[in-house]
Amino acid sequence: MSEADIERGSVVLKGMGFVPVGHPSNHLRDNHFAGSARERADAIGEMFLDPEVRALICTKGGYGTEEVLDLVDYEVVRQHPKCVVGFSDATALLLALGAKTGLVTFHGPMLQTFKQGIEEFTTSHLFRALTQKVPWSFDLELERGLRVLRAGQGRGPMMGGNLTILTDLIGTDYEPPMDGCLLFFEDIDEDLYRIHRMLLHLKRAGKLRNLQGILVGQMTNITEDKIQVGRDLDEIVLDLCEGTDFPIVAEFPCGHSARLVTIPIGCSADLYAGEEGVRIGLEEAPVI
Repeated sequence: MSEADIERGSVVLKGMGFVPVGHPSNHLRDNHFAGSARERADAIGEMFLDPEVRALICTKGGYGTEEVLDLVDYEVVRQHPKCVVGFSDATALLLALGAKTGLVTFHGPMLQTFKQGIEEFTTSHLFRALTQKVPWSFDLELERGLRVLRAGQGRGPMMGGNLTILTDLIGTDYEPPMDGCLLFFEDIDEDLYRIHRMLLHLKRAGKLRNLQGILVGQMTNITEDKIQVGRDLDEIVLDLCEGTDFPIVAEFPCGHSARLVTIPIGCSADLYAGEEGVRIGLEEAPVI
């Protein structure tokens, strides 16, 4: 990201009462990456070791995140736990940290998010997630596209992120546990048939069988330019979940937009989805 974009996002964080400090690695360049994989992994380690840093928030996502996973010093992370916030391809880092250390991470806005505008909804959710030391909940009315595809209740750890990354991590050391979870996912710039194929892979890998609920996030710029699937995403999800009875929600506010909730990955929660809307209540605070 440009220095101007980083500064724009930093101003938003300052307005929330935080003291943002940009790591020098943001200005490194290795082709289109912000430094080599080793340099980026070392930067992560340095931020975890810095006693003045309380949280790490990604400037943006990027597919280079996956090549960093094998180089992160997870023992440093385990000994110096901190909040880590991001989404999109940063899902890879969030889930890897959870898998290797048990750290609760946060699927939420990045600095690039604030280029689309500043939403009080987004900043208030982020602030609460990072600062409130007692369990909290949020209620969402059926508005702005949010809809309940299958009503019901579920209870389990929040787990998920970018759908492409969730699929990529299956069979690796960073594969997230999904049994008994409330699964959420989002994606961007994909053809619908590819989304269908990824969800089908999750089903065949046994990841959709024992869920407590599904929250389909914002699926942005999903096209049918190459193949006319003949069904929309709602129908595809319901078809792949046939034989289950957990609640399913569509257009949940997580993903590539300015209006986002911050979801603590790994925290246990209760989900209710019905005619009145959607309610998620955490059973534990994600920070202490």
